[in-house]
Amino acid sequence: MEYTVFLNKALENLAAAEICLERGYHNASANRAYYAMFQAAIAVLIHKGFALPPDRIGHDWVQATFARTLTKQQKIFHRTYAGFLPDAQEIRNRADYSFAEVSKALCKSQLSKTKSFFEVVLKELPHDFES
Repeated sequence: MEYTVFLNKALENLAAAEICLERGYHNASANRAYYAMFQAAIAVLIHKGFALPPDRIGHDWVQATFARTLTKQQKIFHRTYAGFLPDAQEIRNRADYSFAEVSKALCKSQLSKTKSFFEVVLKELPHDFES
């Protein structure tokens, strides 16, 4: 499977997260920011030669494989990035499944982390565009 499919999905979700933040849709922005990061992680895992699970690409598998292999074992990414996906999922879960709202400040912080994650992932992926 070509990693660019997931990279393009990730870019689309990053753009959607930015638009949602601009319009004051903080919960939707947090949701899209997580999926942008999640799909960017899938793209880099594919590019690095990982075989995706045959039935579905689970959040736990992506988070664990990214953190364990790409940050801790291979040290492709700094270890601080190991916690980005679980943290973003926690915020997304709050946005999607709880009575609590995601604040504008938390949303902005999450989007900033997503962009930072994107920058380091893009350095590992061949691409012919600027993010």
